[in-house]
Amino acid sequence: MHPRLIAESHPRKAAAIMADSGESISFAELEAAANRAARALRALGIQNGDTVAYWIKNSLDYFILYWAGQRAGVYMVPTPTHLSPEEAAYIFNDSSAKLLITAAEINAASDFCKHANEYCPRLRHIKSIGVRIEGADSWETIIQDQDSTPIDDEQSGFHLIYSSGTTGKPKGVKLPFVGGNVTDSNFWVDRNKSRYNLTDDSVYMCPAPLYHAAPLLFSVTAQRIGSTVIILPKFSPEAALTAIEKYRVTYTQMVPTMFVRMLRMDENDRMSYDVSSLESVIHAAAPCPVHIKQQMMTWLGEIIHEYYAGS
Repeated sequence: MHPRLIAESHPRKAAAIMADSGESISFAELEAAANRAARALRALGIQNGDTVAYWIKNSLDYFILYWAGQRAGVYMVPTPTHLSPEEAAYIFNDSSAKLLITAAEINAASDFCKHANEYCPRLRHIKSIGVRIEGADSWETIIQDQDSTPIDDEQSGFHLIYSSGTTGKPKGVKLPFVGGNVTDSNFWVDRNKSRYNLTDDSVYMCPAPLYHAAPLLFSVTAQRIGSTVIILPKFSPEAALTAIEKYRVTYTQMVPTMFVRMLRMDENDRMSYDVSSLESVIHAAAPCPVHIKQQMMTWLGEIIHEYYAGS
């Protein structure tokens, strides 16, 4: 399954919605925007097997860029937004990124772009989304005149995730491309459908940064299935519970710290939110204390799922 197929069958259905503002993009709009972005990659000389770095915060643009790279056969490096210019430069250099797409809201982006030739002499292009950054060209300028039909040489690309660097420099996990048609199904679709009973009627909430592996992969897998993704710009207990109630979220993935922060809310406040739509709450990334999980199950029911994984 693939967003392109959902765009054909349910073009006006929301592919993603920003939880705070309500800004949304339909599957048809996502398909057209991703095709324009893929053509922009080709216009910049980005070919199958090349690497592109994304240094932006949670936004609708994240999905446009992801699905552009997925069909343009590139390795996509989602870069943590809190990094210093030097830390980000290490990842860009190590991954051999030819293009960086960033935004002014990234604190270190301005300094990096001004001195990009010193930080990353092999980086060919830097594009900024939204407010123009000195040292970067406008991404909107290059995509605005691109055609919205698929590129001729489509190939499935994939994300290239870097470790957190707790035992040294971050390490890139470069998995081989799957190959085949870009709309082919994959392991994650089959697993999520069978394990969590996900369907195109499901609504997924992403409360974590999309530069992390699991939030990104769960979100794009949801879009492959045809689910709508609700994006939190930043996690807070109140924001998450408001989004669950407002958008009738059916499943989400969290980390134990998020559980703890919700459980620390005033109980009357916490219980005032309608979370009856939830069918699966998935958690990973760290051990969950037994008493925390028990409290979550007392509150939400036996819908808590735990898994272990590694990039």
